[in-house]
Amino acid sequence: MSSETRYTGPKDIAIIGMSALFPKAPNMRQYWQNIIDKVDGVTEGVDEWVGEYYDPEVKRPARIYTKKGGFIDRNTRFDPLEFGIMPNTVDGTSPDQFLALKGCKEALVDSGYWITRSGIKPAPV
Repeated sequence: MSSETRYTGPKDIAIIGMSALFPKAPNMRQYWQNIIDKVDGVTEGVDEWVGEYYDPEVKRPARIYTKKGGFIDRNTRFDPLEFGIMPNTVDGTSPDQFLALKGCKEALVDSGYWITRSGIKPAPV
């Protein structure tokens, strides 16, 4: 028998859980509602995000020439204790890693496969 894998055509898959975090959409429900309502998620960034990198003349390298972008709401938060991570170990870790972890949890909750530490299975969001 050959160890070679043969392509046999497309396979059916089932998407059982989803999560989303987009500008002006902190969750899937708001994401789909924004599409229906034709919401433009592009806004002007706050100085905290744009700050020293903004240069309308575009004369220096590694600068941006617009303050507009698809920014995630500054109220988006990650609770490290929810995942058993001690807050004093969070410094120096990329926020993207924590947002990805939060998104995975939300997709598992949406699928019905998330079980809390107490063994309680929460209702899908």
